Amino acid sequence: MHTADRSDLNRWRVIKFGGSSVANPACWPHIAKTVQTALDEGARLLVVVSALRGITDLLAAQTSAETAQPAGRVLEEVRRRHIDLAAQLGLTDSGLDDSLAALRHCLDKADLGENPAAQAELMAQGELLSSRLAVVLLDHFGLQSNWLDAREVLRCPEDPNRSPASEYLSAHCPAAPNRQLQARLAETDRCHVMPGFLAANSRAETVLLGRGGSDTSASCAAAVLEAERVEIHSDVPGLFSADPRRIPGARLLKMVSYREAQELAAMGAKALHPRSLIPVTQYRIPLWLRQVDRPDMEGTRISPQARDHGAQVKAIVQRKGMTLVALEGIGMWQQVGFLADIFTEFKTLGLSVDQVSTSESNVTVTLDPGANVTDQATLRELRRRLERHCRVEILTDCATISLVGLGIRTILHRLGPALEVFEQRRIFQVSQAANDLNLTFVV
Repeated sequence: MHTADRSDLNRWRVIKFGGSSVANPACWPHIAKTVQTALDEGARLLVVVSALRGITDLLAAQTSAETAQPAGRVLEEVRRRHIDLAAQLGLTDSGLDDSLAALRHCLDKADLGENPAAQAELMAQGELLSSRLAVVLLDHFGLQSNWLDAREVLRCPEDPNRSPASEYLSAHCPAAPNRQLQARLAETDRCHVMPGFLAANSRAETVLLGRGGSDTSASCAAAVLEAERVEIHSDVPGLFSADPRRIPGARLLKMVSYREAQELAAMGAKALHPRSLIPVTQYRIPLWLRQVDRPDMEGTRISPQARDHGAQVKAIVQRKGMTLVALEGIGMWQQVGFLADIFTEFKTLGLSVDQVSTSESNVTVTLDPGANVTDQATLRELRRRLERHCRVEILTDCATISLVGLGIRTILHRLGPALEVFEQRRIFQVSQAANDLNLTFVV
């Protein structure tokens, strides 16, 4: 059996395909072409796939008594979506019987709504199904691949500062090179297919990397494999200066630095999950964003350095569903340890604070639902704890609008006309980033 040398092992490329693309039969010839091209270029390939669009939402609804449907109905809908996709591509056998049986087992658990471990196991089934089907579909296009369990590749250590719900449903994955795994995979097929979104904890239980976490799966796997590059293929070609669905004149950003991309993703750019940039930045792995049905289009390249065009607003991004927590009290002014006491309450509940602004009698913070589990029970407990220190107001369904770019402080005087749009809207918070990369408004 051939044992690859170190140069062979380093020729890994990780390519991730999003849920809209995976669910669309018209995209599969493009997916197969992208895979074939990478193999023709001599790369060892890890393909990461999301669940078919809408499947994770359907499964997540089963975790709440208010939205849950009969298990048989959900199972049939999931089965139909996958069987129909296979049939439209000319396959009569999807090879998913065992995977569908596992889904049925998860759906039948009676304590699903109170058990984050069971919720994670259920919600992971979408990616487990789509990745198994992807192996069959690639074979249909003449591309042999091997299914790889993400729980063997990505491990998430326990964090005592996070709630059980966060530990299972929005786990952090500190990836590092794994030469032993690289060598083992080098002795098998050159193409592997891995489900995104899921990993394993120290007890080998299934955990999730947060909604939209398949991007993070791809970049973490790239760190594990010491890949030469990561590609994320979706229904958009990359990062834009604004949402192109709302702003027809939005520009495609062809080159972006890690810092700028992190800021854009954290502030709401939909083409990329914020956590996905941590491992590629740490190991300096270039990341490309591309459109699945236009693989020859340049897209956005994210790398250590982008072209320096001086101080400018590079993009405008927004996030919806934000929670704003306003804390008021005369006694907080110059009170030693007040902020430490306040943020301890957030830490106890496993909540990561996003934006922060302070004054003599007010501290206002925001919570990003992409990084936190902000259900009503959690917010009620947060209010109870914070009211021991001050008056508390919690507003849900807020939005942030962020101007992202280099040297924002130096061009504030040029932003006056653009800010007139807020004349008819109440602004709850304004925050200027300490790294001078964004100016954010909460409305």
